[in-house]
Amino acid sequence: MEESPRLWLADVEAIKRGYVYEPEDEEYACLVCGRRFSRGIIYPVDDCLADAEQAVKLHLRSEHGSMFEYLLGMDKRYTGLTEHQKEVLLLVHQGMSDREIAQRLNTGSTSTIRNHRFSFREREKTAKVFLAIMGLLKADSRGRSSRPAMDDRSDEEKVLAAYLREGPKGPLSRLPKKASQRLMVLRHLAGRFEPGREYAEKEVNQVLREVYHDHVTLRRNMVDYGILDRLPDGSRYWVTTEDRGREPGAARPASERRRLKNDYQQNPPPGGVYQIRNLADGRVLVGSGVNLSGAMNRSRFELDRGVHPNQELQQDWNRFGPEGFSFESLESFTRDGHPGGDLAEEVRAAETRWLEKLKPYGGRGYNHE
Repeated sequence: MEESPRLWLADVEAIKRGYVYEPEDEEYACLVCGRRFSRGIIYPVDDCLADAEQAVKLHLRSEHGSMFEYLLGMDKRYTGLTEHQKEVLLLVHQGMSDREIAQRLNTGSTSTIRNHRFSFREREKTAKVFLAIMGLLKADSRGRSSRPAMDDRSDEEKVLAAYLREGPKGPLSRLPKKASQRLMVLRHLAGRFEPGREYAEKEVNQVLREVYHDHVTLRRNMVDYGILDRLPDGSRYWVTTEDRGREPGAARPASERRRLKNDYQQNPPPGGVYQIRNLADGRVLVGSGVNLSGAMNRSRFELDRGVHPNQELQQDWNRFGPEGFSFESLESFTRDGHPGGDLAEEVRAAETRWLEKLKPYGGRGYNHE
């Protein structure tokens, strides 16, 4: 799993703990996957209820195991450890003696394990000194800052600096909670898209993945705030011009609604059969709809919101995240020559054929016989 951007912004104690508290949003955030828990909300976890901090601790334990094992499993460019050194540290963490570790690793000598322990203590000293140097460097840099005492930046510049910490062309650290600040950020991010150009959903996702780890939430916010608009079936997106930056839920201008309706009537979407595939184990859920794109988008929306009717699929989605699944069209039918309910009948028949072919039940899929 790709590390959450918050991990690199946290201090050592927070990394050991595995989560941070963000007072601006009154939320606890998991440093591994970025999942957030709002203070004041009671969360159902397994068979009990937990407040936000308890919930993030239980989430860490059930979804990611111990932070020791998670950190130890990170790439060598972050840990600086060989696989053999990781094995030794894991066994030390489990409370084994030098003799037991030597026997487990078949080294034949406890002196080798003692040498490892000595090496780890020396590396700990080096790490402490380096952290102290970097801390002093940052403190000195702040002391020599040329910024005037009175910050004369505009509100928008301050917001962008707070949430795009690597600069205006960098990634988004998190979405602001306040609507006014969120709107400023979304308007700025609209500059990543070309005005007048229409994008497929896949193209929109590609742009937003470079901006934010949860590109689905970001895309939905840009639509809700009127920064992006789309056809009713979600097949085409574009940057808005007339009502860019409306309040979420506000109506589109009449001219925009008429254009969308005409486009939709002149180019009705095809129906068909699709599958949602778990990229980790290959299991699939087969579904269908007379509006194929709409059915797929609805399933994706339900999974993002945590309300998909297939609980087994929802649990795996929560575990692996959107990047762990693909949505694939298996067969599609145009509306030409299918008046009335004929298209719906053909779609149902096609779904039955695909269920018989793929048999997505039990260990092979999420469908129920």
